[in-house]
Amino acid sequence: AMVTSMLSTATHGFSENLKSISLSRFSGNILPVPVPITSSKAATKRADIPPQDLIEFPPVATLTNGLIACFNELRQCALLSIQPILIHQFKSTLSSIVTSLHAVAHHPSFTSDQEKIFAQMCKTVSTSLFPFVSDAFNTIYDSSSPLIDISS
Repeated sequence: AMVTSMLSTATHGFSENLKSISLSRFSGNILPVPVPITSSKAATKRADIPPQDLIEFPPVATLTNGLIACFNELRQCALLSIQPILIHQFKSTLSSIVTSLHAVAHHPSFTSDQEKIFAQMCKTVSTSLFPFVSDAFNTIYDSSSPLIDISS
């Protein structure tokens, strides 16, 4: 129950962060310009360490922190009996993230540059956040095959 509540809080916070971005009316950047990460891509990939590009976008960084908190809680007592429920909850969370991104995409107040930054944020979610979630969950449950399908 605690992990489910934490997932819900993280997802809701992400959605609210995106709404506040889309409702901003300043003339400057609605989305922050991503800060390039200079770490080597050749670094060993570890499931317990999120990819560095997830900190480039504050809404994604905040969401990642919430998901890490969920994994830390789950790591303490990952019961096999609740694994199917958790798989469903994580899939639902990933679906909610996509829904939140779709709700903000092509917002009329976005400039062309802001649309490009938003598209990069979406790509980061797809290519870094979702695989991190899948890998972290698999590591907690010591599974060599993916337990959370991120392909759809």
